[in-house]
Amino acid sequence: MDWKLGKRDMLIDTSNIKGVIFDIDGTLLNSMPVWDDICTRFLISEGIPDNDIEPDLDEKAYRMTFEEGCHYLKTHYALSKSENEIFLSISRMIRDFYYYEAPPKEGAVELINKLSEANIPMVLATTGDEDLAMHALDRFGVWGKFSALLTCGQMNTSKREPLIFNEAKRIIEEVLNGTVDYNQIYVFEDSLTALRTVKNMGFTTVGIADDSGKADWNEIESISDIFIYSLNELELY
Repeated sequence: MDWKLGKRDMLIDTSNIKGVIFDIDGTLLNSMPVWDDICTRFLISEGIPDNDIEPDLDEKAYRMTFEEGCHYLKTHYALSKSENEIFLSISRMIRDFYYYEAPPKEGAVELINKLSEANIPMVLATTGDEDLAMHALDRFGVWGKFSALLTCGQMNTSKREPLIFNEAKRIIEEVLNGTVDYNQIYVFEDSLTALRTVKNMGFTTVGIADDSGKADWNEIESISDIFIYSLNELELY
């Protein structure tokens, strides 16, 4: 790997990169904040006064499944809506955020365009929703630059397992019509769990310091071949 660090400016030789696997939320999209206060914003939209809402509500909900969260909101706040109506309302709020608001991470569009210009195949691998990701990336004009979008839901897996990353590697090899070593593929991730998986598989790891995972930054840095606070720090040549 040919990179140099100087005041956090990363110079990367694109001839060393045969393919890239991108996470989406927290890596290409600044979308994690919508999950940080979605329950609070929903209750406010339902007319619940801010001072009647638990200050740690969203932290509690983060540890629940979507369905469990809706049940908690229904019972704890005595909402007139059914749990299914709550589910649909929150889903609509999240959808609208991705469709119309979710901004790209700083430097994301520029990096994608540079990799595309260098004819480096790129695959998306996400725990999120395909439709939401597609609409958000399409707003920035980069959707068509990816070879595939893989989701853990579609593959019935998680990023604790190598399945989704091996499938991304297979697609890159298919595009290139040849075998590629794991370390020739760069994986961009903000998740410590995912970075542990791909590190053990032998991929070149690029750890992103997203605010949602601040507690894990030290460990993310320790297992990342490249650790950055912004995609703007990368300079391809």
